[in-house]
Amino acid sequence: MNRSVLTLLAASLSLVACGPGAKIAATKQGAAEALFAASRPSKAGADKNAAPAVIGTFSWDCPEGGSAKVVGTGVAVGFGTTTSVAQNFTLEFDACGLATSDYGNALYDGQLTFTQAVTAAATDVSVSQGIKGRVDVRGAFDDFVDADVTQAIDASALASTADVSMNLKGSITTGEGTFTFDEMVSLVGGHLSATLSKK
Repeated sequence: MNRSVLTLLAASLSLVACGPGAKIAATKQGAAEALFAASRPSKAGADKNAAPAVIGTFSWDCPEGGSAKVVGTGVAVGFGTTTSVAQNFTLEFDACGLATSDYGNALYDGQLTFTQAVTAAATDVSVSQGIKGRVDVRGAFDDFVDADVTQAIDASALASTADVSMNLKGSITTGEGTFTFDEMVSLVGGHLSATLSKK
């Protein structure tokens, strides 16, 4: 192949590698889906509630590739028929694939801080957690999620790829705007609504 063909091929490959540059849908639903995806690794913290003395540092494998590192501690604050756990931790995302869209996977980079309260009863585990910070959303996307929000959800729903309900209170900002919540939101776990960038 001559030099011009090789140059064209290299340019084409670089465009593919960058993905289509999708944006998170410019709706409250899109912002909620993006936040839910970012919260999925927090289930790893909730799962530690059976032995809450120390969460420590450990990695969580993301469903669409990459990983998230959980760094923090937890302290049991109540026992009886239910166990309550208060814990703080940081999630550090490393190309963590947390959602799929019509244009490809959403890979998260950056970090979020969690202030998590876990209540474990005989039949279920509920989670209320404050989520703050900003993460970039890459892969098929060119966007971000900046959160200052409280999420209340059943811990098992954090791993779901089916219908999920959660209560959100606070604000979520993406590249398409800031959205304020004080309501229940329903979505499909692991799905992210998207539109193609117009640039």
